[in-house]
Amino acid sequence: MHPITKILILGGTIFARNRGVSAIVNGCVNSVRKNMANPEVALIHTYVESFHPIKTTNLENIRIVMDDKRKLIPIFKNAFIRTFLATVWRLLSYLHIDAELLLRDKVLNEYKRTDVVINLSYGDMFAYKNDFYSKFLFFILAHQCMLAILLKKPLFFFPQSIGPFFGKFSPFLASFILNRCNIIMVRDEISRDLVKRKTVAPIQLVPDMSFILEPAPDSRVSEIFSQENVEIKRPLVGFALRDNLYKHLDVISEVVDYLSTKMNASVVFIPHFSSSDVNYFFDPRFIAKALLKKVKVKRQSTVIEGEYTTEELRGLIGKCDLFVGAYMHANMSALSMHVPTIALSYSHKTEGIMNMVGLGDFVLSVDDLDAATLIKKIEKAYHDRVRIKENLNETIPVLQKKTMQAGELVKKSIESDV
Repeated sequence: MHPITKILILGGTIFARNRGVSAIVNGCVNSVRKNMANPEVALIHTYVESFHPIKTTNLENIRIVMDDKRKLIPIFKNAFIRTFLATVWRLLSYLHIDAELLLRDKVLNEYKRTDVVINLSYGDMFAYKNDFYSKFLFFILAHQCMLAILLKKPLFFFPQSIGPFFGKFSPFLASFILNRCNIIMVRDEISRDLVKRKTVAPIQLVPDMSFILEPAPDSRVSEIFSQENVEIKRPLVGFALRDNLYKHLDVISEVVDYLSTKMNASVVFIPHFSSSDVNYFFDPRFIAKALLKKVKVKRQSTVIEGEYTTEELRGLIGKCDLFVGAYMHANMSALSMHVPTIALSYSHKTEGIMNMVGLGDFVLSVDDLDAATLIKKIEKAYHDRVRIKENLNETIPVLQKKTMQAGELVKKSIESDV
């Protein structure tokens, strides 16, 4: 087999409204480029993961294959047609019949020319839950993985949270795909235990790819704070809000008032998601402004209004003395920058990742959120901030080294099959 030169990435986009998705793609590309000689990187951009019209990171010669049908019927239609064509190609290949004409579609052609397929699953969407969005994304990811399998391309799952799978058919389909992977990398023990029950493929516990995202330079961070009129007074507490906190605005506002009056802290709300004009209700800026209407002491709180890259957001978060996040990848930015972090959890992935850095005690379920408990965790984190930072100073470089080796696992796996 010739050296790996062409890499195809699924389940991620650098145009994501959710900056966490951009972060894992960035980390994936970094790892691949570090461990492989001048690879060509292509990324299939699928509209289902929230296209954002503003480029959110440097493309750096990544070839983007736009598959951005914006209506359900064309998306399903294309998926079924491509799966059918790939199946026919596979059957004809057994008969040694040249059927390359079947792969003229731009997406199928990209699979044909690639050496390795890497699936990121947007971090945690290789799962089949009860909501429509989860089912829809699982269908998209499953069919994309099936194309790799049918076209005989090595398939790797990069670090992600996997499952759960409800229903009867989705567990079968998930097992079928997972059993045909070269390596499955998961980022938490819960996912590892679930996958062990479904596959005999090699499983590796590898930290999230976003850990190796580089922050923007300090000069750029200072420029942004100046543009946003953020006056840095210590302690500076950062928040990353999301729409599942609407029902807890009274709780969060009480916590913000506590920070302002009892700790004399400045508070900055850092958005890790960008909504469309139609769905502005989900935008963290809108949520922060709704929250501030309930806050009694407003003068010490600032909302970041602009659109910024994942690297810039990581730089902003890194200037905080304490961070409270409902977006896991915002929390990862804080952890990567050695900032004591309280994670507001909505998924098993949160606890798994926080345990990985020794901060499992600082996880609080969104469903059980109350002001007294959150304040207690904030007080503990701030009181122990020196110890926590020292711990992160030791653990994060180790995790980053393990994360960077994801590309090496791909290289070794392919070389062992030669």
